[in-house]
Amino acid sequence: MEERKEREEVMKMVTEIQFPDGKGEGLAQAPENEEVVIDTPISESINPTDGIISKPEEEREESSSESNTEVPQDKGEQIEEGGETSKEGRQLLTKEVVVGKVAALLSQKKLTADIRKEIEFLKNTYFKLRRQETEARNHAATLSNEITGNDNQVSMPILLEAIDEHMTDLLDSYKKRKAEVLAEEEKLKEANYALCLQLLDQFKALIESHDDFEKRRLEYKVLLSRWKAARPLPPGSKTQELLQNYQKCSEDFYDLIKMNAEMRDYDFKKNLEAKTALCEAVERLIEEKDIRIAARQLQELHVQWREIGPVDQEHRESIRERFRTASTTVHRLHQAFFEERTLLEKARISVKVSLCETIEAIDTSTLKTGKEWEKKVEEINALREEWRASGAVEAKVSAKLYTRFRAACDAFFEQRIAYFHAIKVADETNIAKRRALCEQAEEIKESTDWKVTAEKCVALRKEWKEIPAPRRYRTAEILWRRFSSAIDYFFERRAKAFTEQRVTAETLRSIAKPRIANTPSELARRRSRLKNDILIYETNLSRFSVSSKGGNGIVQEIEKTIERLRNDLQQVENKIQAQEEQSETEQ
Repeated sequence: MEERKEREEVMKMVTEIQFPDGKGEGLAQAPENEEVVIDTPISESINPTDGIISKPEEEREESSSESNTEVPQDKGEQIEEGGETSKEGRQLLTKEVVVGKVAALLSQKKLTADIRKEIEFLKNTYFKLRRQETEARNHAATLSNEITGNDNQVSMPILLEAIDEHMTDLLDSYKKRKAEVLAEEEKLKEANYALCLQLLDQFKALIESHDDFEKRRLEYKVLLSRWKAARPLPPGSKTQELLQNYQKCSEDFYDLIKMNAEMRDYDFKKNLEAKTALCEAVERLIEEKDIRIAARQLQELHVQWREIGPVDQEHRESIRERFRTASTTVHRLHQAFFEERTLLEKARISVKVSLCETIEAIDTSTLKTGKEWEKKVEEINALREEWRASGAVEAKVSAKLYTRFRAACDAFFEQRIAYFHAIKVADETNIAKRRALCEQAEEIKESTDWKVTAEKCVALRKEWKEIPAPRRYRTAEILWRRFSSAIDYFFERRAKAFTEQRVTAETLRSIAKPRIANTPSELARRRSRLKNDILIYETNLSRFSVSSKGGNGIVQEIEKTIERLRNDLQQVENKIQAQEEQSETEQ
């Protein structure tokens, strides 16, 4: 019965595979509500000429007038044909059709179990068809003997046809491929058995582990899925023993589950206390002044929340809602902070752009002196300080703006460098010119041609003043001392010579005119002459430099002369005043 049931299931499966639409290819269409018989008892009659399965004679006679009847069978499988069929009756599944289907199945790349079942079914069908042909021939021979009166029964030999040889080749090929597939399946079963042994050891290790139970439970689920996937297993006692060991491990693990359930309430209580503390911590963050610190701490609290296990069902939703509400409040404050900071960044960016435009708008062509350049440098330094004080912005935008600001500053300072380089070149030229004047002055300082040399000295002084003063103040001071020393030396020599001449002339005049003037007119002329002499000496005194060589002695001598002339002038004025008083008295 089991074999028959199995064959019926295989027949049904093959029918669904080969004829999914209810209309079989390669089969003659049978009338509606009738069946094509592929396995008939010997008692049924078969017409070998048209391939139609005939009913026993008694049944044919009873159903000759009926168009739609069922074919009784005691052992054979049936294939139900759906759709419209011809009125000629039911046609037998021929050997050619069977061989074609076997060839089509063997052309598949993989010889699956379903394909093997179908091939086995078709193989059995093929041999049944051959047997039915032989029985039909024998039956025909028997009828012929009855008609001719020949009592000798002659069995018709089974003749091998080309299609039989083709089927034999196909079955040989199928046998080889089936052996290979079965060998592979056997290897797979052994590999699955080895894997199950490893998984069994892991089950035992997991039961003995002291890790967190939730972690072990998850690992157990993973191992269980792998255990169920390791199929098929080889038959036999070793597989039975393996399954018994697995059953033992499964029971031990579920004992652990029971023990864990006893501690679950305690864990729920502890988890509730921990989560309540986290809620309070988040609620305190709402009052935090620095919202960025609060946001970072909130992330840490969220990590701790995820690490804490569940609480009991009664408090689960309420504690989750409390934590979510407090977290949402902190998030909104954080978002508001960033919105405000975005507005502030926009203002800072505007300030930085304005600073860039201010520096870029500086017209260096209007800066003509070093003071003007230094004033602009001070302005740019002030703009730099303003840049630093304007605050930070987004890194990407900050980099672009700073590059622009730096480029504007660099352009200004490059122009400043170019300006002072030009000044340095001009200074070198002016220094060379003044050094040449120093050399000319030093060449004529010993000259005694007082008039011509004095004119040259005056011309050199004028040319000196026309040359712009170098910005190298120390060098300019050294050159000036060198030049003025040479010029002063000449004029000191000339003044000394003139003084000696005047002293000599005065001496001669005093010798030639010993008489002292007493008349008002003489006194007036003498006063005028003395004033003129004092003015000349004072003028000459202003031309001398005390720092020049020998200048101190000459100056002192001229100062003494001026003092003497002033004393004489005072005496003359006293005399004039006395004469005027006497004249007034007489009147």
